[in-house]
Amino acid sequence: QDAIENYIATTTWVNHYNNTTYESVYWYSYGEGGSSDGTGQYSYMYYFDRYGNYKFLGYYQERDENTFILDGGDYCEEEDRSISSKVIVEGTTDFGGNRTYFSQSSPCSYELKVVIFCEDSTKVW
Repeated sequence: QDAIENYIATTTWVNHYNNTTYESVYWYSYGEGGSSDGTGQYSYMYYFDRYGNYKFLGYYQERDENTFILDGGDYCEEEDRSISSKVIVEGTTDFGGNRTYFSQSSPCSYELKVVIFCEDSTKVW
């Protein structure tokens, strides 16, 4: 938990890049996970395709432990609502385990998972 809290408090952005599709995702968060209380209230996320077109995937709504809930993204015609997304920070004891995963769970919902190294994975969320 300490490693995850430290990561959230000190990370200002995360970039996920797919070498196959040339797509990228950027999650921005300002200081202390976005604010002095570590809530991430100034965080937001963008998706870019291989041609430079982008989608706004939402801005901070709330934090539930190690998950940041974002909403209010670009309009999504398929579901007649704005795009929403999640950023999940998880720990692993695999020493070179820092990595990111990006997925689309529905036409209007996205998820970025950030996996970081922790000395003891029993101390993570």
